[in-house]
Amino acid sequence: GPALRRLAEYTAAGAPPLPGDFTGPDAEALEHFVPDEFDRAAFDAGLLGPGTLGPLELILVAARFGRTLKEVYARYAPFRCLGLDITVREPNPDEAGLTPDWRDVIILTQRLTGRAPALAGAVDPDHLVLCSEETDLTVAGVRERLGRYAALFSYELPGEEGDFT
Repeated sequence: GPALRRLAEYTAAGAPPLPGDFTGPDAEALEHFVPDEFDRAAFDAGLLGPGTLGPLELILVAARFGRTLKEVYARYAPFRCLGLDITVREPNPDEAGLTPDWRDVIILTQRLTGRAPALAGAVDPDHLVLCSEETDLTVAGVRERLGRYAALFSYELPGEEGDFT
């Protein structure tokens, strides 16, 4: 808060502008924010560093640090006033308490790499089978995990008639 306001004073003297306007409720949430080692790691190039907090980034940060989706969203969504592009909605009550693990990171990505692109649209039934092989979960276990995140990522799971468990 105070440091950003001080830096903004130098804009008139030719300093680069701040990345956001630092006003409103988000700025108030960051007023006394003191970054810790997790925050510095969260803004690494492989997580929030590129400047976006979307569904996949929310999962990646939560999984990496053993935090719930609610904790991660509450901690980093206020950074929108500094230019962080928030493309994910706040987790609903069913999602808020979820703490994803490495298996969730794998199954929520199209290539099972834990990196973009994330699942979207209609999920192919083969994806569930491949995820099962990759994570040692049953197809039903993969389906259950994917079901937890379907609304957050806006994808549709295939019908159960072709499942192999």
